[in-house]
Amino acid sequence: MTRSIFIPGITLLTTLLCTLPAPAQTGSGSFLEIVPDAPSAGMGGTGTALPANAFSVFHNPAQTPLTEKQGEVGYNIAPWLRDLGTGRIQHTVGGFYRLGDKQALSAGVRLLTLPSSDLTDDYGNLLRTTHPYDLSVNVGYSRTVARNLAVGATVGYIRSSLGENLSANGVAFDAGAYYRHAIRGLGGESNWALGLTLDNMGTALDYGGGSAPLPWKLQLGAAATLEFSPRHRLEATAEGGYRFRPSGNRSLSGGVGAGYTFARLATVRAGYHFGDQEKGDPRYTSFGCGIHFYHFHLDAAYWLSGTDSPVRNTWMLSLRIDLGRRSRP
Repeated sequence: MTRSIFIPGITLLTTLLCTLPAPAQTGSGSFLEIVPDAPSAGMGGTGTALPANAFSVFHNPAQTPLTEKQGEVGYNIAPWLRDLGTGRIQHTVGGFYRLGDKQALSAGVRLLTLPSSDLTDDYGNLLRTTHPYDLSVNVGYSRTVARNLAVGATVGYIRSSLGENLSANGVAFDAGAYYRHAIRGLGGESNWALGLTLDNMGTALDYGGGSAPLPWKLQLGAAATLEFSPRHRLEATAEGGYRFRPSGNRSLSGGVGAGYTFARLATVRAGYHFGDQEKGDPRYTSFGCGIHFYHFHLDAAYWLSGTDSPVRNTWMLSLRIDLGRRSRP
């Protein structure tokens, strides 16, 4: 009996289109646009101009030289597109460490696991099970270039495997700038900030049937941190983005959010994200919370969206560990 691997074309097409948001239909690497952490997810998916955290390597690497933290590491888990079924989970690990007063290194890994697929022979007998995934590994460097101004860049390796003999590799670059200025009169760490990034600039992914470009994106954000006392703080932010590649999937998106930390013990967050849903940019209202104990920070976020939205009922959970505050000379 002659045995051969049978992979229905319709099954592969469904896997590609249904496991990824709409940008995959005209491009690739759409998992790079998934919000990487719960604090940002709870504030409308923002992060370009917010203070640095463990996931700045994905938001804006230029944030890290201007923080009072010595460093931070974190992990985030996010079941993705839950209404389409189980099996899609994004795991994100990130961190940064300051090198003196002007420099910082950052790194991060994103892994999106996709639903498994059974491979059979001509008679329907199971041969093996494949486990598709998307992966990116990023490293970054940032430096203060003027008073209150820093720039940074990251380089990332991308691998996408959609099943039997369907995989692609690529390289992507991000660049960012971050400006932070103290607000006089409020004291503490009150400040306002501006952030600018160019994301996912790199090689197209080719699965063997033609190349598909990554989602190149320009983002601009503004944020304010108001510290009313050493134990109470309000953060607010707004940002907008423009995906300009692939050319057939250009779109505008953005978000607003706010978070209030009281007694240095807990934080509550809320926000809204808008976008062109036909181009894969979801609209949702977000809520989040966090608890803080010494150097440990546990954060959660939840998204509310329309019944026809694939990101409806999305939740995320993050654990961050800060490495203390940097000592001043």
